Amino acid sequence: MKILMLGWEYPPMISGGLGTATEGLINGLIKMGNEVTLILPYFPHLVKIPGLKIVSPENPFVFEKNEKLEIQENLIIKKTNDSITAVNETYNEIKNSIQEKLNAHKNSHYNYKIENKELSFSEKKKIEYNLKKIHECIINLNENKENQNNRNIDFSFSRDASINEKCYIVGLLALDVLSKDENYQVIHANDWMTFTATQMIRNKYQIPIVAHIHSTEIDRSGEINNNKNILEIEKMGVSICDIVIAVSEYTKNLLVEKFNIPPEKIKVVYNANNYQHVQKLNEKIEPVLENSEEEIKPVVTFVGRITFQKGPSYFVLAAEKVLKENPNVIFKVVGTGDLLPAMKQLTWELGIHKNFQFEGFLNSTGVQLALQTSDLFIMPSVSEPFGIVALEAIAQNIPIIISKQSGVSEVLHHAMKVDFWDIDLMADRILSILKYSPMKKEMITNSIQDLNDRTWLHSAQTLISAYSEIN
Repeated sequence: MKILMLGWEYPPMISGGLGTATEGLINGLIKMGNEVTLILPYFPHLVKIPGLKIVSPENPFVFEKNEKLEIQENLIIKKTNDSITAVNETYNEIKNSIQEKLNAHKNSHYNYKIENKELSFSEKKKIEYNLKKIHECIINLNENKENQNNRNIDFSFSRDASINEKCYIVGLLALDVLSKDENYQVIHANDWMTFTATQMIRNKYQIPIVAHIHSTEIDRSGEINNNKNILEIEKMGVSICDIVIAVSEYTKNLLVEKFNIPPEKIKVVYNANNYQHVQKLNEKIEPVLENSEEEIKPVVTFVGRITFQKGPSYFVLAAEKVLKENPNVIFKVVGTGDLLPAMKQLTWELGIHKNFQFEGFLNSTGVQLALQTSDLFIMPSVSEPFGIVALEAIAQNIPIIISKQSGVSEVLHHAMKVDFWDIDLMADRILSILKYSPMKKEMITNSIQDLNDRTWLHSAQTLISAYSEIN
């Protein structure tokens, strides 16, 4: 099957579970023999996967008849002229600017805030003009055609674009691909950032559209203080598509209840564990002590955006109760978000700030290292569509406690589960796991079996089955 996938991020440049899930699902689809073209608002460096084409403002789509599934190479062939050098420098600028933001702010390179106003006609035309000129320039350079006008092209416009502009760029890229190759059998759109593109496609083509919901604005912000513009885009996206993919029954129920989507239109495809996480099994890092007589302090870790959705305050309140019984426990927080200042303030007000370590935003490697040096992982989410990070924690040989209000709880049968608001039970479970080693070992052994049952190949097979049900 030939699939045109609309994405937003892809490893190594990711801000959360969306990029991880996109990568895993694509790997599963390709392993089954499917051909995938992925459209992104930027080009992820160093990604070379047989069967995967990546299209971005910096990497235009070129259709070749009878093409074979080969590694999609960057179209730019570096030569010794000013124009090609400018293009290559732009690639490096995008990569370096993202890394600089991570280093300086320990934060995601994406700001998921959409502007209240729609793009004007003139703004859209300017984006179309710039994108067309850049693609013409890159294709000409690839064909070894020099043009004096190439020297005046602004290669960095997509890097500095707003969220609204990037959403529109994804749509333009998709239309460009389909204008050159109409043989795609399905459009697979991931979350609200790609729904502007799906609307643009629906207005011109009759290709089946699948809306994949990894999280909703209600999950992220609640029902009161959410972004109404994003919520309307989500409702539009799930209404115009042919089927909706939900990452869990939890998310499916929310879509039925809050978005009025008929249940028969929604198919559940669970997320899975990534191969790089499995490779880390049994590589647990033991703490190195300067003094052999120094007591090892257990570490309990929270990983996620510090937002309403993730329940950071419940993590702190449970920590307070734990520390009354065991004052040696260290609570590590990996992530950042709008509630980070409030979370830190709460630890000071409760007098437990000395037992907290705030690591800020970490990339996937940093997250794995943080988990490897932990004794227990907690996911107290108020509303978690899935929760891939729980699988990542299991892969690091540590036990987990997860919220019952999560999709991952449907597939992890041996994890301890609590209601996000039940801080007394959460604290009791934390103390028990840290105290009783046999319980901890049994949880790890059983959870790893759950992890091994979750593969992206199986998820891809379920997805293809869902595709086949499109009328």
